[in-house]
Amino acid sequence: MYAREDRDEENDKKERKKSVKHHDRKWTCQMVGEQMMELKERYTEHAIAERIPIEIRAENTITSIKSKGMMYLDDEFAAKKMDLSRAKQQKNLKSTRRAIKSLEEHKIEARLWKTKHDAAWNTKEQKELLVKISKLLTKAGWNKIPASMLKRELEFVVPAFWKEYKNHIGQSRLTKTMLAKPATSDDTWRTNLGSFLALIVRISEGKAENTISTQRRAAQLISEKATKCDLLSEFVKADKSEWLALSAEDEEDELDKMRSIMTSNGIDISSHKRWEMKKVETKEVKIDFILTGAHTDMDNDNNAI
Repeated sequence: MYAREDRDEENDKKERKKSVKHHDRKWTCQMVGEQMMELKERYTEHAIAERIPIEIRAENTITSIKSKGMMYLDDEFAAKKMDLSRAKQQKNLKSTRRAIKSLEEHKIEARLWKTKHDAAWNTKEQKELLVKISKLLTKAGWNKIPASMLKRELEFVVPAFWKEYKNHIGQSRLTKTMLAKPATSDDTWRTNLGSFLALIVRISEGKAENTISTQRRAAQLISEKATKCDLLSEFVKADKSEWLALSAEDEEDELDKMRSIMTSNGIDISSHKRWEMKKVETKEVKIDFILTGAHTDMDNDNNAI
């Protein structure tokens, strides 16, 4: 322990204000230099060699370090890991669970394997089917269907909904107004078309549980990893829609008419009938405006004022 002496602060301040004497600086520097030279002699090569045993010096020569290698311990550890890996590989090869498969077996597994990209990828047929289904996923789309075809479309296109809905309405007459009625808190997918369509969209996106299908069918769809297109086509049979078929025919007729018009007019601009039309010559008409006397009189009156 070190104890500091009690000193008078006023005297201490006076001592600090005194000028520093430099007459002893040279002597002090010489003394420090001599001490440094004496300490240096302790750490010279010969002095250190005398203090270290001969066997330790022999192990740390350049020749011995080079022969061992700087990372010889790491090399030994890597060799042990390689031996363990080879032993594990031989054990797995001998196991019946991990038998070596042929190239053909690997190709078959690769064809059957489905990745996330495959699940999100739709073929041309699936894209066309999704376009058809999208027209029947809103009440506005169902409102376009003629009243005479409405019951038939519900029965064949959305059979799961129609099976429950016809029991709900009973003997009441089916109308578009009844079908387009907004959902209330008491309505479910069995009693409201909008609720049914919203539910199948959520099921296809994985945001809701499949409560429409039976438990066995729902489990089967999960095990088969059904895609969004598969789930939508499970509840909306767009291929059985007579209204969609007639709409497609009408669209094709419109396209045929457009194609015939384009063919008659010509494909190139130079062969277009409008290109061959002559420009109608028009005569230039020159109009001169002359001020009348009444106007000049009015100007004169204003100047006079």
